[in-house]
Amino acid sequence: MAPLVYRPIPQPQMFHTDGINSVAFSPAGRRLASAGNDYSVKVWSFPESQLLHSVRTPAAALSLSWYDESELLCGLANGTMLRICEDGAEIMVHLYEGDEYPIEHLSIAKNGSRLAAGGNDTITVWRRKSESAQSSNGFDADNVLILPPPPKSYPSADKPIFVTAIHWFGPEDTQILAGYLTHGIVIWDVVLSSEHPVATALSSWKLPISVIAHVSLSPNHDTYAVADFDESFTTYRYPSNIEIHHFENEERETGIPIRSQFIHGGEILLGGNSQGQMSLWGSRRGTLLQTLSHEVRAPVRAFSARFDSAKEIFWIATAACIPGQRCEVTLWKAWDSDQPMGLRSQDIKKSYSEYSLCVPSLSSSSK
Repeated sequence: MAPLVYRPIPQPQMFHTDGINSVAFSPAGRRLASAGNDYSVKVWSFPESQLLHSVRTPAAALSLSWYDESELLCGLANGTMLRICEDGAEIMVHLYEGDEYPIEHLSIAKNGSRLAAGGNDTITVWRRKSESAQSSNGFDADNVLILPPPPKSYPSADKPIFVTAIHWFGPEDTQILAGYLTHGIVIWDVVLSSEHPVATALSSWKLPISVIAHVSLSPNHDTYAVADFDESFTTYRYPSNIEIHHFENEERETGIPIRSQFIHGGEILLGGNSQGQMSLWGSRRGTLLQTLSHEVRAPVRAFSARFDSAKEIFWIATAACIPGQRCEVTLWKAWDSDQPMGLRSQDIKKSYSEYSLCVPSLSSSSK
């Protein structure tokens, strides 16, 4: 089997007039959504890349998560969450007003019954209304659970709390793995079935690095990757928290929050940098497999990956953006190639499951 190499397919028509903070493939892959600092969310057909819907938002759009093929959630810089529902050629937009903290992270449980949203020092958990209710009812805004602060310990006890990652966790997605800037990683047990929802910290731990810019989680939850502010990533085994590999970008700057994502069934770690590059490392051997380079030397703020099982095609969507300037989406498609630096067949898993993420805005959230 020939190696696979990702090659760019520029999409100049897929753009925002300011930085793109998030891109996300829909579950079935027929849509690609993008969220930007230009106060808009756009929904594109895929792979045709035609604009289907453009939604004007009251603040910069920071995060995206698809509930299903026709329902998209978006977190805004002013604490508002949008629920965008597609009905044929029309869309309905539902607005949930929250606190003023920016919603930089959105995570939906696998069964769709729970939503976790977070930013600054707050994580909120929303429960989906009864399946018998009309879909327009969405999530229950009257019974939102606010997670308590993470356990504090020396030397970060007096430092401000800042959420840097949210993932549903555990066999039934009843737990949340949360990353905090200086307060380590916490696994919360979330109980929503009772009259009074409650969250309890099951475990928490610190890592050798002093600050956590982001945490990504493998599909089977046995490995997690932590990004620091030096544009490097370290993978750890769960639950032993033993270090597996340390990955460093060749071109990097200090102080830039960059994220990573497990793709290809967890066999590959995809990580960005501030110079318009995405690196693909083999998560088992720690080998650099390929570097994807944008024409723009700017932070890669948003990326999403999916596997088209019907056509057996791997896709990655990315955006490298300079604040205040037009930003375009780039699609990367995996092609067969004889180049030795390609992805080796043993590093590819057909059981790839989709994960998407967003990168916090590097510019001001207000205009």
